[in-house]
Amino acid sequence: MTKNVRIINNTLLSGSMVSNNSVNIIMPTVDDVQIANNIMILTGSGQKKSFQAYDITTILDLINNLFINDSLEYYYISNTGQLVTDTSALNALNPAYYFGNISTAQALNQLFVDFAMDDYHLIAGSDAIDSGFDTSPLLLGEVTEDFDGEARPKSAAYDIGYDEY
Repeated sequence: MTKNVRIINNTLLSGSMVSNNSVNIIMPTVDDVQIANNIMILTGSGQKKSFQAYDITTILDLINNLFINDSLEYYYISNTGQLVTDTSALNALNPAYYFGNISTAQALNQLFVDFAMDDYHLIAGSDAIDSGFDTSPLLLGEVTEDFDGEARPKSAAYDIGYDEY
């Protein structure tokens, strides 16, 4: 059995399928997964835009992730299956392990340097700046660096996503 998997400091983009536009993380028989400081861009013309985590057998840390879309559904599916439709409800599912996740309808060109060229570094005015939480008490440890290897946090609070502004 695989244990202690970390998915950190990534940009995950959904497809542009007609019916569903989802970011799916499927890890059968994996224990202790940390999904932190990622940007999840859920775009396209589909009716359902979702984040889905399946088959994680024990601890799931879901912290400081930025979900971009104003009309998505979030799924966390465990043995019983749970569906929530906003980040406040997502964070409330298990506050010890889910926190600092936000969603925004802010335009991509108001969040990032140049999303068209896949440059997801934050710019001034981004909703993600200083919106995150300290990750040091987590089971799999603190996220101490961003995508570029720069220390987290740089200012009053952690930034959300892969870049520390």
